[in-house]
Amino acid sequence: MDIRSTARTRPLRGATAALRAATALALSLGLAGTVVRAQRGAMALLLDAPAPGTAFIAAEAHGEGCGISVWSYLYGPEARDLVARDLPRWQAWLGEFAGT
Repeated sequence: MDIRSTARTRPLRGATAALRAATALALSLGLAGTVVRAQRGAMALLLDAPAPGTAFIAAEAHGEGCGISVWSYLYGPEARDLVARDLPRWQAWLGEFAGT
């Protein structure tokens, strides 16, 4: 299953709005790859872009709100530069999501 088809046409059964939002952000930052494991509120990915890597996205209920966790590991000679490039956008989105 491709992450793009998961996000747009086949949302995970019972997925929270937070998980869908995190997936949309991942797509907007150019993450592309294969969903290797999916369960309610979480997915694991093997990344092809922006570099080879792995990622895990999870959403968990916290009272009336929710928490979101995103782990992404990029490999290869360009990984450090790609992380530096995308970090401000990830931080801005997480700050907005968290209301900070």
